[in-house]
Amino acid sequence: VEEKMNAIERAIADMWTESLDIDRPQDLSPDSNFFDLGGHSLLANLIGARVNEDFGVDLDLEKFFEKPTIKNVAQLILEAQMEILSNAEAEKR
Repeated sequence: VEEKMNAIERAIADMWTESLDIDRPQDLSPDSNFFDLGGHSLLANLIGARVNEDFGVDLDLEKFFEKPTIKNVAQLILEAQMEILSNAEAEKR
């Protein structure tokens, strides 16, 4: 049963489906674990590069390795985007 995913989680699930050659992407949930699905450090670096390309943020790979779930990666992306916005606001002052 697929849990509802937000747009960022869906984009991550799509990345993982491609990178990990997943046959049944509908089985992915926000709690799906990258390493349990067959991911490894080299693929994690490729995912990091893709996140940078698609979302314009650097994925903190150390935090990714600590909790490599779709939900957590989405949260890391949001936090990085918020930091960029916060820094941009601070520079305006």
